[in-house]
Amino acid sequence: MATRPCPACKRGRIDVESLHAGVNCDTCGKTIEVDFFWSAGIPVVLAILVTFFFNQGHGTAGFLSLAMIIAFTFFYRTLMIRWLPLKHYDDS
Repeated sequence: MATRPCPACKRGRIDVESLHAGVNCDTCGKTIEVDFFWSAGIPVVLAILVTFFFNQGHGTAGFLSLAMIIAFTFFYRTLMIRWLPLKHYDDS
């Protein structure tokens, strides 16, 4: 079972397999999930870059950005639970 440290208390361990649905920290009791700003922002920025590069005639950079979008799409769950920043909420 892979875990990440709780972003709120830094002591608790969060199970990354259930992180996509939101999970409660065992130590501080806060609800932890992936920060929506990052999970939604990365594909938007990459799509803007693809459009910009192809419009400006930079095909290589456009294809590289397109490959990054494809990789992000196929490996989204792995990236989401392992690398993207976490956000915490109080349950009260």
